[in-house]
Amino acid sequence: MSYTRWTSDRMFVSYCQYYLQGDDFLTVYDDADTVGRIFEGNSLAAGGPEHLTVFAGTHTGWIRLTTEQCAEEPPPPGLEWEAAVDVSIYSTSGNLRLFRWGGDVEEEAGNFANAGEGWYRVRVQARG
Repeated sequence: MSYTRWTSDRMFVSYCQYYLQGDDFLTVYDDADTVGRIFEGNSLAAGGPEHLTVFAGTHTGWIRLTTEQCAEEPPPPGLEWEAAVDVSIYSTSGNLRLFRWGGDVEEEAGNFANAGEGWYRVRVQARG
């Protein structure tokens, strides 16, 4: 399985949130009820065209975050994860970048829409 991995021990979250966001989000698309759908659904993540909102266990502070971009489906989550969910999102711009609450992008994490415009399956796993 080929993949690209990025890890940060200093990913700052506010209001328990971080995002994957594309260039067309907020200009073409707007999704004001994403956080509401997280609470009504899987309690971890929700998305739509050009975005995914992830709800972290830390309200405000530093978290450890590892991302992996896989060309194939990853193996099932291991027992070390307390929660795991797969979410499909569509990239219209061919760019999906990792953002902190407030709009700061984590450029080092790269472009998650590495195959360009189209559908992407995102797995979010959490513990702690």
